[in-house]
Amino acid sequence: MSWEKFKLLLDKNITLQKRHVVGGIFEIIFPICITIVLAYVRDSIKPRGEGEVHFHEFNVLPFDECEKGDNFTVAYSPGYNIELNEMMAKAIPEKIEIKVFTDSEKLGEFLQNETSETVYGIEFDDKLKVR
Repeated sequence: MSWEKFKLLLDKNITLQKRHVVGGIFEIIFPICITIVLAYVRDSIKPRGEGEVHFHEFNVLPFDECEKGDNFTVAYSPGYNIELNEMMAKAIPEKIEIKVFTDSEKLGEFLQNETSETVYGIEFDDKLKVR
């Protein structure tokens, strides 16, 4: 039964193609022309090699200049990302107090209400929070 339907559909398609010759030719020629133009443009623009790119470690904040007695705090969010926590632990020396917040809203509240002399707030995108 499905073979008969397929043959009927094929016959109908052939009949429509015979009635609309210009449209049928356009349906074939137009994609070929577009493909040729895209191939020409791609071939005419040569890629340039940049080689390897190396990023060197850097200090985001002047942590090396702070003294042990300074009232100094670094706060960041979100705090439930293992890679982010490891990165921050590596970047911030042990002598500096670190506060971790679950999201940027709680970090913002802390920064507005904090009274210590120096507070650095680092807000990463909340999409980094692992649920």
